[in-house]
Amino acid sequence: MPWLKWTDGETKRVKIISTEPFQKVIHWVGGRSMDCHGSLCQMCKLGDRSAVRWSVETVTDGEGMTWEMANMVWKDLAVIAENQKGLAGVVLDVIRKGMARETRYTLILVGKEDVAVPAPASGELGGGGAAYPPSYDEQLRAGTLPPVPGGDRGQEAADRVRRDAGGAAVYCKGLCERLGEDARVALGIFLGEAGKAYAKVEATAQLAAFITHQETRLEAEELEAAKEKVEVDLDKLLA
Repeated sequence: MPWLKWTDGETKRVKIISTEPFQKVIHWVGGRSMDCHGSLCQMCKLGDRSAVRWSVETVTDGEGMTWEMANMVWKDLAVIAENQKGLAGVVLDVIRKGMARETRYTLILVGKEDVAVPAPASGELGGGGAAYPPSYDEQLRAGTLPPVPGGDRGQEAADRVRRDAGGAAVYCKGLCERLGEDARVALGIFLGEAGKAYAKVEATAQLAAFITHQETRLEAEELEAAKEKVEVDLDKLLA
């Protein structure tokens, strides 16, 4: 199903057909969302706060759509669902005000209707009609994690980070400090520029690639600084 979206000031009438919501935990990195990997999540170790997102399936404007919402909106919807003795069939007028971080949604109960077609079980459907992706832990147990970019070297780097995730996060912060950068901001920029290559790989692989990138930059800066020092010393000798 396509994702349900509003423009600023727009009101949509939404009929919910899910019996239960789907929940996921994410980080916002480089202007896009990334799944949080719990105890192995490198964004958490770098101090980035995670956010909870909720999804329900709806019928809006006569079309099936997935409504994804922030925790605050879900809390309002959960109260309505509890008062209506269930989520499926709840009909709302949903009003959006504001943009970006200033966005607010107002939920107005219209009523409750029968759901003619049984709603899918929680987690079965998502935007675009595809199945919700399995969690990182589920993929790890099943051995189905996406391949790590960079071939054997990339995989080896990711394995090193996985063995000592806490140490890798501290080392990463140190590299960024030497470059005069905030680790979270720099990682977000790197992943944003890397694009699709790192969009679906595990967090350890993302951090390993970022560390390698920062090491290369730092080596280049140190080499340039050493070169300049030699030139200055040479000028003094020849003066």
